[in-house]
Amino acid sequence: MTESLELMVDSILALLLVGAIAACWIVSRRLTIIREGQKDLHELVDALNQAVVGAEGSVEIMNDAAHKASQDLDFQMQRARGLSDELSLMTASADNLANRLEASVAGKGQTLKPPSPKDVEEQQEIYDALKEAR
Repeated sequence: MTESLELMVDSILALLLVGAIAACWIVSRRLTIIREGQKDLHELVDALNQAVVGAEGSVEIMNDAAHKASQDLDFQMQRARGLSDELSLMTASADNLANRLEASVAGKGQTLKPPSPKDVEEQQEIYDALKEAR
């Protein structure tokens, strides 16, 4: 009876040992798969890092371009303001001349008189200031 008991205990231990070996083999396979996935993940992280570095360079280039465009636009706006002011002065002078011509033609007895030297001087100063602003 002791022999059968020993045989039974040995059989149980052998079965447990086979189970342990099978479990170790399964864990080993899973660890191999995880290591391979880790290599792929490392390659993916490297590629992502390179993409981020490239994107940072592109953003810097875009910021420089936007800054230059802003400066160009500011220059054009200043120039446009100067031209607008100059055009306003010219329009005012033309309106003044048209009013004098209209008064002369309407027969109000007024003759076309030249602008006063003070008016001419003021208009010339404004015109010169506008030219300098451009």
